[in-house]
Amino acid sequence: MTMELASSAVAAVIALLATVLGFRLQERSAARRDGVAQQAQQRAELRQVFVRFLARLAAMRRLQGDRSVLREADASEAEQAAAKQAALEARTAVGEALTELQLMTDDPHVLELAARVVDVTFTLHEAPDRADRDQRGDLARAAHNAFVAAAGRLVRA
Repeated sequence: MTMELASSAVAAVIALLATVLGFRLQERSAARRDGVAQQAQQRAELRQVFVRFLARLAAMRRLQGDRSVLREADASEAEQAAAKQAALEARTAVGEALTELQLMTDDPHVLELAARVVDVTFTLHEAPDRADRDQRGDLARAAHNAFVAAAGRLVRA
């Protein structure tokens, strides 16, 4: 009887340990799965912020180019003032998008490239002629592409 009792006790302890171990493994698996899902959600949100930022920058580039073209073409003061107002509104939208981006990531390289593309875009309207406007446009596109490459690594990680 003592041997049977000892055998039963050992079996009970083994069953208990197996149950606890199974619970712990399941708990770790669930935590890992939740972590992966949370990271995917954060990447999706970051991607949306990047897309919004880039869309507002594209609008800003177009409006800054329009201002330069209007000035070069000696457009009326009213046309130039309207173009300036539209560009200022776009500039505000870019600033808001940049702030949102800064809140979503602390990656120094991405933030540096974002600031660079904003700075280059904000000066497009200062081009005195077509050649300078084209050169500034090339710089803006290069800054845009560098930002996209760095930001893409974050959302694909």
